[in-house]
Amino acid sequence: MSSMERLGAVSISLALVACTAGSSLDRADTTTYVAAVEAPDAMLIDAPESLLHLSEGDLVDTMGEPEFIWVEADAQMWRYDAEGCALFVYLYPDGVRHVDMQGGGLDDSARSRCFSDMLADQT
Repeated sequence: MSSMERLGAVSISLALVACTAGSSLDRADTTTYVAAVEAPDAMLIDAPESLLHLSEGDLVDTMGEPEFIWVEADAQMWRYDAEGCALFVYLYPDGVRHVDMQGGGLDDSARSRCFSDMLADQT
């Protein structure tokens, strides 16, 4: 084997070792990141969006019976009322697809409070 061939073989070996050394750190970071993302119970608890994808039965278990139901084809709009706000839940055969909280000047904090009040009324 000539010195050029040896130099090439050593260079390739060093490059492979360098690539392998960094990958174990990357895997540890990725695992930690994925584990942090896989905690859905901690997210959106006080937000109407927590109702997304619920079935009709789960929606009734969570929110109770709505004050008003509007039906068109396979879609339903359920309205829940609270003091100063109303929650509109759009339900399809595969579950809740959209929610909308309405009321005079609702910021994020007021939306959360209103939704929490609605949930508290069900317990």
